[in-house]
Amino acid sequence: MCTNCSVNYRLHAVCPPDRQQMQVTAKHIASTADETGVDKPVIPVAYTDDAGTEEDPITLMLLSKNQTLDMTMVAKKGTGKIHAKWSPVSTCIMRKRPEVTMDSELLNRTLSMDQKKEFVAKCPRKVYKLNEFKHSVEIEDADKCTLCQECTRYSQNVGLPSTCVKIGEKDTQFVFTVESTGPLEPQAIVLRSLRLL
Repeated sequence: MCTNCSVNYRLHAVCPPDRQQMQVTAKHIASTADETGVDKPVIPVAYTDDAGTEEDPITLMLLSKNQTLDMTMVAKKGTGKIHAKWSPVSTCIMRKRPEVTMDSELLNRTLSMDQKKEFVAKCPRKVYKLNEFKHSVEIEDADKCTLCQECTRYSQNVGLPSTCVKIGEKDTQFVFTVESTGPLEPQAIVLRSLRLL
């Protein structure tokens, strides 16, 4: 709780006798940094829209006539190891990298143009694409595959052998997805985590 890891705030709001209600917002929060001699106090963020107009501050509570809200607050630094509220990560997923193999020559020779279009449409994740110039089915992005087996079922239903389209997972490669809450870029989160480990 030193000045390097915490900031003190004060909130003092009074609803005057001539008003029935008063909104207490984030703008009522004042830093006590001036009292401690800190040059640049840490203040609540003022959000602006695309046009540069400042948005309404966050409402904290409503006061009725003659009511007073008086409190001191402390904002302090922490890490996700202490509590999840300090974690810069909202979602973190690791899965084995999908492996999609296809006998392109057999598939493109056997299927009609309509069947090729239907084969591509069967995949909900758009792993395959139809090359209109070559009139052939190609693998566009195997990493999108979720192993739903829709493509293998369709290929077997139209009479293709089970070896024509195969889906599996690579045991030695992983797809690692990190979604940040905003304070740090995902790349920075991963690199800092590796340094800590």
